[in-house]
Amino acid sequence: MLFGRPPRYSPVAPGEYGDTKSEYPITHRSNHYISKCLFYGGLTTALFVIVGLVTTEIIVSHPTPSLEPSCTNPVVRREWRTVSDVEKAEYIAAALCLHRIPSALDFDPNAKLSDDFPWIHAQNPPNHHRTPNFLPWHRYFIHRYEKALKEICGYQGHLLYWDWSLDYEDLSSAPVFDAEHGFGGDGGPEEDRSLFNGSCIRNGPFSMYEVRVIGDKIKPHCLSRGFGRLFRSPFTGPTISPTAVRGVLQANDYFDFLTQLEGSADNDIPLGMGGDWVPASAPNDPLFFLHHTQVDRLWWMWQQVDHGRRVMQYTGPLDHDLMSPAPIPSLDDVLPLPLGDGTKIRDLMSTESDLFCYRY
Repeated sequence: MLFGRPPRYSPVAPGEYGDTKSEYPITHRSNHYISKCLFYGGLTTALFVIVGLVTTEIIVSHPTPSLEPSCTNPVVRREWRTVSDVEKAEYIAAALCLHRIPSALDFDPNAKLSDDFPWIHAQNPPNHHRTPNFLPWHRYFIHRYEKALKEICGYQGHLLYWDWSLDYEDLSSAPVFDAEHGFGGDGGPEEDRSLFNGSCIRNGPFSMYEVRVIGDKIKPHCLSRGFGRLFRSPFTGPTISPTAVRGVLQANDYFDFLTQLEGSADNDIPLGMGGDWVPASAPNDPLFFLHHTQVDRLWWMWQQVDHGRRVMQYTGPLDHDLMSPAPIPSLDDVLPLPLGDGTKIRDLMSTESDLFCYRY
């Protein structure tokens, strides 16, 4: 048993979240890109985890960072398959550690710190998907997860990414799904499905791992995946192949780039994974953070093509109401987080500021 006792989750009734008639609609993906049987709703911006130095308190403030070149020795984030088995074990141990620490939020007395991230991601209007906020919001989100791993659980490494373009022909064989040196693989038999055609992960460190939320509702269940089941198609990714990724990186402006990226990889990976990856509470799965670190890496790569022009490029409509004029985005916009700390978009554009200080 992972935590020294049997899991306490209440099994979700078979098929309860297996189709779009569920009270928990598919909210993580945009209906601009996916089947009409899904719809976009319940996407988030509202809350955000800011990790502190005290074990049970993760919300702190910090001064607005400078974008002067104070970051003289940036760390290098690496791909999962390039690190040693010891480093993989340390990362997974830190992720499991978050699952033993009580939640810093008030949404559920039984929640753990690991549950705070999907809860935050699933709150309020869809301002961090299909808008310019998408990339900086998630850059900050995964940064705060990294701070939790380090400052709460003593992790000595850095965020790692999963370059799924290397596995596009057979994603289920990717090293990240290894049961011993990865995050475990597919869910169990489909007849035991829990939500969105996913079933409890059957092997690895996150098998029978209890999570607390589905979308923005509290519903304890086992962490679930269902490779290729949602659309009854092979778990492959032609839209995330190296050729496809190179095409996305050729976009000429910021909004075109993020629209192509979100419409391909950021849809296809979660929809191919199924289960907990489909609703807005996708960060239930610790592998989500390797996926979004890869998304962040691609943004960084796009910026490096013309760093002087692109590092501060931030364009596109700020809302989804096509019937009225959208607000004009500004680098001085404050990240729309009610629990935020005054962080501005401009503070999040460069990875080599004193706030982040990393590269790929």
